[in-house]
Amino acid sequence: MRTEGEGNDEGQVVLKSNVVNEEEEEEEDTCGICHAEYEEGDQLKVLPCTHFFHKRCVDEWLQRTPACPQCKMEVKPAMVEFSM
Repeated sequence: MRTEGEGNDEGQVVLKSNVVNEEEEEEEDTCGICHAEYEEGDQLKVLPCTHFFHKRCVDEWLQRTPACPQCKMEVKPAMVEFSM
């Protein structure tokens, strides 16, 4: 995936935003939250556990539940940097 964001200099783990390209579309083909297929150009967000979801889906999820929807790893607010 092509990374849109990076970590910070304070040693905190941050989420990264990505954009789907054709090669990766086949690797993981659906969002684990909304179950819609990823399409080229979709914005994705990668959690510290390396699971990824549609940016809009995981942003809403993390506001309600501070854990990865797939593996349940805790995602603390300090670990999250919302970027466009």
